[in-house]
Amino acid sequence: MNNNHSFISIISKSLSKVDDLNRLIDQKSYDLKQKETQLGDAEGEVAKLKSQSSNFKSELENLRALEERYRQENADLGRRNDEEGSRNAQLSS
Repeated sequence: MNNNHSFISIISKSLSKVDDLNRLIDQKSYDLKQKETQLGDAEGEVAKLKSQSSNFKSELENLRALEERYRQENADLGRRNDEEGSRNAQLSS
């Protein structure tokens, strides 16, 4: 009878450990699913930021081209202004 009781005790402890391990597996599985969700969200955010970066670079190139065009126009207007000033000075003399 004592052997039977000890065998039952061993089985009970083993089953308890199995239950503990199953709970641990469930928790780790849940944690892994959460991490996978977070990773998916982070990857989506990275893709969104890359797209924004690309759009910003394109806009920056457009603004630089516009700045150069305005710089040339200002230089042309400055030359025309100088020419008009010279003509006005010649006409006044």
